[in-house]
Amino acid sequence: MAAPEAVLVAAGGAITPADGLPPPYNTAELERAGCLIPSYGVAHVDR
Repeated sequence: MAAPEAVLVAAGGAITPADGLPPPYNTAELERAGCLIPSYGVAHVDR
């Protein structure tokens, strides 16, 4: 999911995993079940 996130962030958006944990980039964990929520920057609020 790193490439789609990079494109979305470059366009001003954000991706938040539904479980609230950061995406597992650069880790040995290659699979994680769950849902990613994409949004454009105006609607996205980090909590």
